[in-house]
Amino acid sequence: MRLQAVENIVREVPIDGQEQLLKLLRERGFSVTQATLSRDFNELQIVKVPDGDGGYRYMPHPQRGQSEAQSSVLVSVEVSGQMAVIRTRPGYASALAAEVDDARLKGVMGTVAGDDTVLVILRDDMRKEVFMAALATVVPEASQKLI
Repeated sequence: MRLQAVENIVREVPIDGQEQLLKLLRERGFSVTQATLSRDFNELQIVKVPDGDGGYRYMPHPQRGQSEAQSSVLVSVEVSGQMAVIRTRPGYASALAAEVDDARLKGVMGTVAGDDTVLVILRDDMRKEVFMAALATVVPEASQKLI
């Protein structure tokens, strides 16, 4: 029941910090510690995404519990020289950039994310085909979104 309450709250209320969520849970009769809430976030795959107003909010991971057709946050991928521009649905670029950074893809120097766009800086020797294959290990549908 607590997990369902956490998920419902982050879907319905723009939560920008765990303290705010702890307070709302307590108001609903749940006695929760910060450590328990952190474990709940992991289990529910709650991620922090930009809210569009310069802040952040917690939301369930965009691909959690959705059909494959609904789950794609990826809109397009375009590669030119040593840069790739990945477009996402609004609010998901930071999460995607973090996944690319965490994957430590060979040939990727780093990423810069906005609200719906990720700029990927590629090393000099990285070829488009090799990058797309590497990106597909993080985002399986990437090759289908190549422009």
